[in-house]
This record gives sequence, C-alpha cells and structure tokens, in this order.
Amino acid sequence: MMAMHSVDKKISQLEALVAERVAKQKVVELTRFAKSYYANVAPEDILPLAVDDIYGAALSHWNFGQHRKPDEIKIRVFNPTIDEHGWQSSHTIIEIVLDDMPFLVQSIIMAVNRFHLTNHWVIHPIYRVRRSKNGKLASLHSHRGGSEYLTEAFIHVEVDRQSNPEVLRELVAVLTRVLNDVTVVTEDWDRCKEKVGTALQQIKQCHPNLSNQQLQEVTAFLNWLKDDHFVFLGYREYDLATQKDKKGFRIIPNSGLGILRDTHIGDGALDFVALFEDAYQVICRSEPLLITKATTQATVHRPVFMDYVGVRRFSESGEVIGEIRFLGLYDSSAYSSSLEGIPVLKRKIREVFERAGFSPKSHSGRSLMHVLKNLPRDELYHSDEETLYRYAVGVLQLQERQRVRVFARQDIYGQFVSVLVFVPRERFDTDLRKCIQAILLQTFEGKSSEFRIQLSESVLARIHFIIHTGPRSSLDIDVQAIEQKIVGSLYQWADDFKDSLHGYYGEERGNLLFNAYSQGISAAYREDFSPRVAALDIERIEVLGESGVQLRLYQTLEQQGNLLRFKLYNSGVPAPLSKTLPMLENMGVTVVDERPYSLKKQGSEQHVWIHDFGLVYNGPKALDVEALKEKFQENFEQIWFGRIENDGFNKLVLIAELDWRQITVLRAVFFYLRQIRMTFSRAYVEDTLANNPTIARLLIQYFNTRFTPELKNRESTTEKLL
Repeated sequence: MMAMHSVDKKISQLEALVAERVAKQKVVELTRFAKSYYANVAPEDILPLAVDDIYGAALSHWNFGQHRKPDEIKIRVFNPTIDEHGWQSSHTIIEIVLDDMPFLVQSIIMAVNRFHLTNHWVIHPIYRVRRSKNGKLASLHSHRGGSEYLTEAFIHVEVDRQSNPEVLRELVAVLTRVLNDVTVVTEDWDRCKEKVGTALQQIKQCHPNLSNQQLQEVTAFLNWLKDDHFVFLGYREYDLATQKDKKGFRIIPNSGLGILRDTHIGDGALDFVALFEDAYQVICRSEPLLITKATTQATVHRPVFMDYVGVRRFSESGEVIGEIRFLGLYDSSAYSSSLEGIPVLKRKIREVFERAGFSPKSHSGRSLMHVLKNLPRDELYHSDEETLYRYAVGVLQLQERQRVRVFARQDIYGQFVSVLVFVPRERFDTDLRKCIQAILLQTFEGKSSEFRIQLSESVLARIHFIIHTGPRSSLDIDVQAIEQKIVGSLYQWADDFKDSLHGYYGEERGNLLFNAYSQGISAAYREDFSPRVAALDIERIEVLGESGVQLRLYQTLEQQGNLLRFKLYNSGVPAPLSKTLPMLENMGVTVVDERPYSLKKQGSEQHVWIHDFGLVYNGPKALDVEALKEKFQENFEQIWFGRIENDGFNKLVLIAELDWRQITVLRAVFFYLRQIRMTFSRAYVEDTLANNPTIARLLIQYFNTRFTPELKNRESTTEKLL
C-alpha cells in the first residue's frame, strides 16, 4: 500500500509537470496519454526514476507518435541525453508505434534477446487514436473511440546501454523484420486456417487408397489444429520436381501466406529445394500427413524451431506429386491435453499397446501409459509407431534402474537428430550435461544444439537434446557407442577417488575415509588434483591433529629443473600469506603462485586448508628434490612453530643441503661473533654463506669433527679440514 501511494504521488508530480511545461491546448490529452502510459508499471520500476525523466520518456514517445502513415511500423532506438533530448536514461531506449496485434511484446523481447541484452523495462499501453489523411494524430483515448479510431500500440523497451551506432542500426533492422513477420502472420491468420479446408478437400478427392478410418483421423487432426491448437505462421504449396538430376520440391508461385508470402520472402528465395534420395523416398510414402520440425526458428510468439505439418498432394493414380505445408507452433494446450483426445496420437498409442501386448488396465499397461505421457510431446507428434514403441518399451524396461540409456532418431529430412538421454539423477549436473552435449555434437557432426531437462521423483534425470546437423542422408545411429561414451564421462572424480582410497588403505578403511571426505572436497580441489593425489593428501590430513601442520615439497611430472611445488596443510583458518611468504622466500625460493583449497571432514566443525605454493629455485645447481624434501619440510616446520629464526640463514637448506640443526649452528656462530663485535651485518654473512655453499658445509663438518667426543684423532682431522 505504501508503494502504491508513492506511485500515485509520483504520477501526480508528473501531471503537475505536464501542466507546467506543455501548451494549454495539449495538457488534457497529454495528461491522459501519460497516465495510461504508466498505468500498469511496477512500483519498483518507476519509483527510483526522477520525475523529469518519467516526463521526458512519455513526452518523447508522444512526439514520436504524432505522425504515422497507415500500416507503418515506426521504430526508434537511441540513448537519450539531457543536452540532445531533454531527459536521460542509463539504458538504451526502444520506441515503437504500430497497429496493435497479437504477439507484439513476446516477439520484440525475442528479437532483443538475440542480441544477449537484458530487458530492464517494457511498457505496452494501447490507445484508440484518430488520425488525419496525412497521418497526423488528431485525438487519442485509452479505451473508447468509434469506428473511425484505430487501435495502436506504443511500446517502450529499455535494454542494456549500447553506444555502437552499428548495433543501434542493427537493432532497428532486426525489429523491423520481426514486426513485419508479426504483421503478415496476423493478416494471413484466417486465410491459413481456410487452407486447412483446402488440404482436406485435396485428400478426399485425390487419395484413392485412403480408408474411411484414415480419412477420419486426418480430418480430425487438421480440424484439431484449426481449433486453436496451432498458431499458424506460414503456408505454402510445393510440387515434386527434378532439376539437374536432383529430386526435390519446387515452390508453386503465389501460394505462400504469412511468413511464407512470396512478396514477404523476396525474390532471392530458393524456388527449388533438393532432397537426398532417402528423404525423397519418405516424402513419396502413401500416408497423407507428414509431421516434423522446421529448420528455422520462429520470430513470432516463441523462440523455438517451428512445427511443420505437411499434407501430401496426390495424383489421380495415387502418386505423390507435391505437398501443402503449414508452419507454426503448437499451442500450449497441445502439450498439456490428454493424449487420448489428440487425433493421430490416439492411434499411435493404441498401436504401441497392441504391439507390446499390454492391456491398458493392467499394471504393465498403466506403467506403459505413464511412460508415454511423460515422453516429450514433440516426440509423440514426430515419431512413427516403430520408433515410439522402441522408446516407450525401452524406458519401461529401465524400471528405475540407475543406468544410462540413449534413444535417438533422425528427422525425415536429415536436418536434425533427436536424442533422449537418461542418467542417474544423483550424478546429473551442468558439467555432465555439457559433456553429453559435446559427445552428441561430435558424434553427429552437429552445428548447434538445444536441450530440455526433466527432473522428477524418478531416480533418473532425462535430457532431451536436439542436434542440428544440416541436410544429410540417413545416419546409422549406434546408441550403444554413445552410451559407452556417456558412461565414461559419468564415471566421475568421486568414483576414482573411492577406488584410489581402496587401493591405498584397503576396502574397509577406504570406505570410511570416502564417506568422511567425499562431500567435503571443494570443486576447485577436484579440478586441480587427481583422485590418487587426493588419497595421499587425506593421509596427511588424518594426522593433522597430532602435529598441527603437515608439509610436502614435490615436483609434478610436468615440472623440470628449478620449478617446485609446496603444500602446507593446516586446520581451522587459512594460513596468512603475510606469514608464509617471508618464510619461503628466506628459504631461497621465489613464490610465484598460491592456491588455497578447503576440505571438511563429515562431523567436524573445522575446515582443513591446503595451501599449494608454486616455487622457483634460483640457486647455482639443480636440486635433488627427493634428497632435500625432508630437510626443507623440517626447516619450515621449525620456523612455523617459532623454534628457529625466520631469516636468510634458512636458504642454506637448499643451497648447501644443510638441515635445520646445522643451520642453527651457523646462526649461533654468527650471534657469538656479533657479541664479540664483528663488524659484518647479518645480511652480509647470510649472503656470503649462500654464495659459498661448499665453505658452509665445511664449517659444519669442522664443527661436527671438533665437538664430537666419540671421534678419535679429532685434532689431526680438524687440521686437515682447515
């Protein structure tokens, strides 16, 4: 209520602005226009806007609609600014004025979506207008008006701001084409429906072998389409013909309606469409109806590939000589109505039951009907009885088993392949869908694809893919090979992780660890590390409670020479880089990257963090990582817990191959020398030892020899070292 009160206040401010700024003779009509303009907007859309900009948008559209020729489609796409237009918006504005007709808003939004633009605001007021002979606006009302008044739509759309003039011009061109499509569809709607009667008359007169039952079914189906179950977008007639030794369809001139109007398509349209031999043989069958999908997407009503209903034309001798073609979209009721109430589908279902040998009232029969009702409705329309039987019985035989099944069929003209894929629901996610999509595109050499997903109470997820291939001859579809590829992709990281744990710890402990960690491993970790590496990391994580930290210096198979990686395992909170980076750099390496990963054990309140560092060693010789890793890890651990100094002496672990105790000896010697007032700084001594690793090792050897009580002849050995 508060929001509506605020909207009313905003509209009152708008009316006051109109009264203040507009000539008196136009105030009443412009006020009426503006109130209707914003009558149905949502509060959250209008309240953030300044009154000046609300006023500017309405007045701009009012001015744009002042002149319009009969049947003209007026479109303007621009970026309003205060300097040029007197108002502003952060979005690009689309203004349209045209005769009101069905499908306008849906078709405009579809066109804008093709540019991948967000629709921020759509206003669609309808006005009754009267215009002079030259198209000038004489009067305007939101509802009333006599026969001399036209019904016009003023459509205002705001999309993501576009500054490129080419994009703005292309938007105008695309919207013009789409609205011309809407216009011809609206104008020819009734004529397309009348052509249904023409098609029926053609079948009755020229199909000598059609039984009464078949004739009744075809008649019922076409009348069912006409009875508001099909949105007619286009119509055209074709002859079967041969041209340059190729068989195909030749367009019958001046037969097109709607989007297939000859004048609408233009002179550049193909007048002959060649067919592959197997497609030509399908066209020449004796069945009167051909139901499939068209190869182009609708620009009107819904952004999907159009439905195609063909009625074969026969000669007096019963040969196929051509086709009557309807293009359009099934109405929503065609996808929700009972199957038994749709002609053609009713017969297909009956034949599937007869072939399966099930009584509709039996348990198996009810299960089969459930499967049929849940198949994609397009598959019921387009599949022949053989394919439909294979689909239905195949799905029924799954019996909720968690396995992969694939069903595929190629369309009549070889333009696309329809694929139904069933996979265990618990394994299904976006990554798997993309993987299956890639498999199908590669298998069928597809150009593009679309998909629909069904997730229900079933243990199986169903994905319906349409793979667009372009015209081609019949495919030999090997569904078993496709299933094997999908199973390979379905065998996920978690399965390999479980196998790795079994191999490393045995089945019993492996299962315990899998159940404890499988749900707590982050996606980033799974992306970067193999399951075998994860099994080793779990071993270190399991002993974290005892040591508080675990470490691992390693090289991957792909790394050579001075490239290293170092893992730091700790629980609780992430290790701060401000602490770890100085420690590592003082140990003689450069840190080039750091990747933190979070893992959580089931039942634990704390996360375990794995920090994986990329290191570069710039020392004088190549490293023996296996020989040095224990020394490096022990030295880092001593620094981590504050047991030794974090300084440049620690680089001797890699350069001189000393352990932390030996480095502590050299550090202690330095502190002693500093106490007796040696003038060299710590940094100087650190660098000197690092630049002379052999001397550093000899000093340690000298220390060990000098202070090892068990060693005989210490004095002579010491002299040799010196």
